Amino acid sequence: MATARAGYSLIWSLSPARGSDTWCRRPPGRRLLRPVAFLAALPALLLPLLAADPYQGGLRLHYALQATPLLVCAAMLGWQRVRSAARVPRTLPVLALLGGALATWLALSPLPGGHGPDAVHLDGLDRAPAVDALLARIPPGDSVAAGGDLLTHLAERPVIADFPNRTPTQWVALDTRATVSAQSVAAGYADAAAHLDTRGYVRVATAAGVELWRSR
Repeated sequence: MATARAGYSLIWSLSPARGSDTWCRRPPGRRLLRPVAFLAALPALLLPLLAADPYQGGLRLHYALQATPLLVCAAMLGWQRVRSAARVPRTLPVLALLGGALATWLALSPLPGGHGPDAVHLDGLDRAPAVDALLARIPPGDSVAAGGDLLTHLAERPVIADFPNRTPTQWVALDTRATVSAQSVAAGYADAAAHLDTRGYVRVATAAGVELWRSR
């Protein structure tokens, strides 16, 4: 929140009001097309862009959330400068917003319809009953590590870990049919899954492509 407040303050300082105008009566930002206006979003973007984590450094998932309102605000306020300088159709900003959102969705979104990294596919729902029954075999108080989407099925448990995990857990659940994320691949998912038996785990059950391993 502190970085977002700094961005809003910078937008204000770059575009002072004239005469009796106020923030509520007239949006102050009118310099979007000048490079200095983009400095308003830098406080919120600097920390995630410097991160080594590929998701955070690439502004994926929720990591661009703080900067997004600043950029949208600057774009909307900057549009006033364009409109005051030339006559343009009123529908142009709407079309530009919808077109930009659609292009971003198709190119970068991981949700259905998008072509972003780690794209999500809404299939395999028929496996849910068998998988839920398998995961129910894990005692409520035991620690468990799981890969990918399986982790959300275990979120209410007291001790969970994202596989591959450094701290040993009592149980491991792996979905052999799931697409492994780039982050998990970089963390050594394939090697860790292939050597569970040598790490002291024994496979106790398999259902709908999900393997359940227990520590000896």
